[in-house]
Amino acid sequence: MKILQIGQTDLRSEVKLEQSTKWEFWEVEQIAEFLVPYNLPKKPARFNFAAVIFTSTVPAESLKMLQKFLQAYRVVILAGVQLPELVARYSAWQVTQEQLPHFVKDIERDFFLSQYGDNAAIESVEVARSFQGDIKYRGRHQLELTGDFGTEFKPIATFKRGFYISEKNSIELWPVFEKSAAIELKFVVRLAHVGDIEIQKTLEFSKAQLDEPLILEGLDGNATATVSIWAKGQGTLVLGNINNRLTRHQYGTLIMGGQRFADHKRQEFFYYFDPGNLKPPLTVYFAGWQPRTGFEGYFMMKRLGHPFILFADPRLEGGSFYLGSAEYEAKIKAVIEESLAKLGFTNKELVLSGISMGTTGAIYYGSKIGARAVIVGKPLINLGTIALNNTLHRANEFDTALDLLLLQQGKNSAKAATEFDQRMLQALKNSQLTAGQVLAAYMREDDYDGTAFHDLVENLQADQVKVIGHGYTGRHNDASNKVIAWFLKQYELLLQEFERKGQDETDQR
Repeated sequence: MKILQIGQTDLRSEVKLEQSTKWEFWEVEQIAEFLVPYNLPKKPARFNFAAVIFTSTVPAESLKMLQKFLQAYRVVILAGVQLPELVARYSAWQVTQEQLPHFVKDIERDFFLSQYGDNAAIESVEVARSFQGDIKYRGRHQLELTGDFGTEFKPIATFKRGFYISEKNSIELWPVFEKSAAIELKFVVRLAHVGDIEIQKTLEFSKAQLDEPLILEGLDGNATATVSIWAKGQGTLVLGNINNRLTRHQYGTLIMGGQRFADHKRQEFFYYFDPGNLKPPLTVYFAGWQPRTGFEGYFMMKRLGHPFILFADPRLEGGSFYLGSAEYEAKIKAVIEESLAKLGFTNKELVLSGISMGTTGAIYYGSKIGARAVIVGKPLINLGTIALNNTLHRANEFDTALDLLLLQQGKNSAKAATEFDQRMLQALKNSQLTAGQVLAAYMREDDYDGTAFHDLVENLQADQVKVIGHGYTGRHNDASNKVIAWFLKQYELLLQEFERKGQDETDQR
């Protein structure tokens, strides 16, 4: 790990660093010299500092040179140092000199550069042989247990898959479950050294403690955690995935500054807001389907320079297309609207975007909120049809579609699929995308949703919304590089339009 300090006095001697941490100090007057290797036209050095600590003021010209390298939530400013632009643009942490040694320890623990998340599905759950009730699998991601669990706590199910905890990075677990009111739960976690079966530590978490993710610290050395569910009472218990990720404690979920939300059914989504240059538009990117949990498109959106929001959906396998309970959807809408208000923007200064699964989120919430534009690649509208297509058009290729139909509609049937299609189609018919435009690159032989682009054109009000499409030959997963290039080109043209508008307003003033 590397930490950069910029100031007048090197504070390295005031902090106790781990042996693997490199502390680099440069005086304010040396910033131009320091940046030379990072600005080389060929093979520039990688600016991979976990944090940049400012311990004195920096002239505006020097700050401008640094801006393209700094990342939000990785900037630290010593208390009393006046750098308001860094606070606004990079959501900088502010600490006193007395707090600095402890904060550096937090940097070493939580400011690592990568992200990691996955989930343990119920296919790895073993139900206790002593349980005499009914056992029912609901797709690949829900296990329903109904019966009498007894009057005393006893183990009901165990995840056979262990959760790895490195010596350096702690993890956090978020179990997904629903239960009858008469059932009481606790989760029991046992820790052992990697490669050893001897239990070193046992932790118990009650239902009240499960309202927040379970933070698991490692042992002296790498460890494995096993999770079992204990229950008592009568009724129905529905077990889902356990979402697992590296924790950053109070500094963010998955990435620095990342946030999480879970509804009353413990269904999660993640979001991240970056202030960028504080100038319109606010750009929003919904991550596509991915087997690992994490944010997508960070550097792509950061390079655009403007404020942006990232969304990620960790449910099922790869995501649940950003649809959920009324509470779940209202929160996604609120995140976008509150960010607009924070920036002083209107929805005419909003651009939503996504590719594949991310297009559903962009189109759906664009229709709910209204936006200047929605930019999508390989749009997916008819989510029920995608499930039906899994039998013939793409035999068993995308089983997530079946799990999604079951999660959202409660059953898998042709009737349920048709009703699920209406969820998006009704959003389009009632769209708030007045005076906006939808820019879509679609696959002409799309084997997931072959009518998505046609449905965009047919269901959006043609007199109010301009739909511009570009078709490519191939099935859904073909021509990805071409679609991404087209996607980025639309962003480039749209941002040029905003920049011209901003210049015109400046000239008028």
